[in-house]
Amino acid sequence: MKKINKWVPVLAGLAVAGIYRAVKGKGAFNPIRFASQRDAVERYVASHYPGAVYSDITELPDGWSCIVTHERRQIMLFITRTEDGTYIFRERAV
Repeated sequence: MKKINKWVPVLAGLAVAGIYRAVKGKGAFNPIRFASQRDAVERYVASHYPGAVYSDITELPDGWSCIVTHERRQIMLFITRTEDGTYIFRERAV
């Protein structure tokens, strides 16, 4: 009986960590939480930087951001959404 009780805090901690990652949209949960933003970024990157890859999307107080890597250079991409749902992108070299 004591062996089972020793694992309860460990399992509870893992559950809390998994819930935290899901709420924050980290790792495998990022495409789920930021689905519409990822679609917009995918279209933007494909049209402006063909063959580039981008990082997970991070939420900011006034929008989102990610890092685009294209031909050995990195670009910080800031994303905001207007009231009508249009995404606006701003870039800054990293």
